[in-house]
Amino acid sequence: GATSYSWTPTFGLSCTTCSNPIATPTSTTIYTVTGTDAFGCIGTASTSILINPLPSGILTRDDKNNCVPFCAVFKVNALGSPIVNTVWQVNNQTVFTPTLSYCLNKAGSYTVGALFSDANGCSISQIVTINPIPAPIVLTINVAQPACFGNKGTVTFFATGGTGTISIKLGALPVTSPLNNWNPGTYSLTATDANGCTKSQTFVVNAAPAAITLSAVATQPLCNGQLGSVAFTT
Repeated sequence: GATSYSWTPTFGLSCTTCSNPIATPTSTTIYTVTGTDAFGCIGTASTSILINPLPSGILTRDDKNNCVPFCAVFKVNALGSPIVNTVWQVNNQTVFTPTLSYCLNKAGSYTVGALFSDANGCSISQIVTINPIPAPIVLTINVAQPACFGNKGTVTFFATGGTGTISIKLGALPVTSPLNNWNPGTYSLTATDANGCTKSQTFVVNAAPAAITLSAVATQPLCNGQLGSVAFTT
């Protein structure tokens, strides 16, 4: 057997003159060893170490003009290996959502991290900070439906959350609560805050009930001393 060894290339090897070096190359590499025995006889052998590419991409925040929901999105680099598994962490709490994005709907500040793995078990981890998230707009609509024939509906509404002053429109028309004497139909209100974030919600005004029809049939008295009668139907 050989008594001395020489490995090439030398990078990524724990030693270059031992028989069994530990190889940690950063890319696929073919190593060749030359062995020499006590008689000066020389032999060579080669081995290839395959290094799979890591998943590649960048974790960014999709803040949609500073509007809720805020999403952390992993944008995959086409040169990287495909992602097959994702583990998210939100403020150090693990969230098992196997998608390339994670969205937040509550007000607050968040540190969002993720571990992205490919089919080879290779993985990368990245962190993005989302700070702060404003409260989402909540639009509340109440409709007082017409109770009697000839009546119309009344609509009251208000908006909370969001950032700054909130304006409300019915289509392109700015409106304020209440909307009185509103005709039957389906309508949509849109609330917009100072950041341009919006919340839309539909409401329905029903038609008024049909008019009450009242019929009366009178029976006249035939003789002196008798009383008449009246029968009603609706």
